[in-house]
Amino acid sequence: MSTGHSGSAEGMIYRLETMVLTAENFPLEAVRKQIATALDIVVHLGRFSDMSRRVLEISEVTVSENGGIKMNRLFEYKDGELRRTGNKLVNSDKIKMRWDGEKSRFI
Repeated sequence: MSTGHSGSAEGMIYRLETMVLTAENFPLEAVRKQIATALDIVVHLGRFSDMSRRVLEISEVTVSENGGIKMNRLFEYKDGELRRTGNKLVNSDKIKMRWDGEKSRFI
């Protein structure tokens, strides 16, 4: 788990790309593939005018067909609440490996 600062979940991916590329001259495709395979989920928080923070978006990070990064938005803040988008989790292998078989229980 880590913390980064950006205006959106997708914006955080671009910031990570920029940080890596400013440190070393790697091919962009390689950087994107490394990021996409290293991250599973991005949770984007936002600060409201009352200074509270709320979850605005939960997105899955996946590798696109061309080797780039694709964001699969699972939840979004809309009309005062966090709502499911209807998109299904694409990469559920890690969750399945940690599932102990009982309802709502991870090991």
